[in-house]
Amino acid sequence: IAAILIIFQGAWFHIFTSDERVIRYGTGVVLVLALIQLPKAVNIAFTGNLRGSADLTWLMWLAVSSVIFFEIIGSYILAFSLEFALMGLWLIQGFDETYRLCLNYWRFRQRKWKLKDLI
Repeated sequence: IAAILIIFQGAWFHIFTSDERVIRYGTGVVLVLALIQLPKAVNIAFTGNLRGSADLTWLMWLAVSSVIFFEIIGSYILAFSLEFALMGLWLIQGFDETYRLCLNYWRFRQRKWKLKDLI
């Protein structure tokens, strides 16, 4: 999906608009969206593994802290304070996915999930 988004990033916008400014801005956003797909996919795998091994408290606190820090505070700073607008929202989404991926990988490598009772 990421490769298709990157290859055809400009073509998507030509279907809906002829405004070059919108096309230029949109292709940048689509590029960021495409680059987010890899950490997002790997994070989904680690999250599923941890969820399947009943390490749910970890996942809950990671999600809560990540939403507060990145999705609320980070989005506001990038979108409004630094004036990145829509690009800032997608960038912070990428930072969030990468952060969660790194921490879920670390948690998985600790093997604490092996100590969880499944029943």
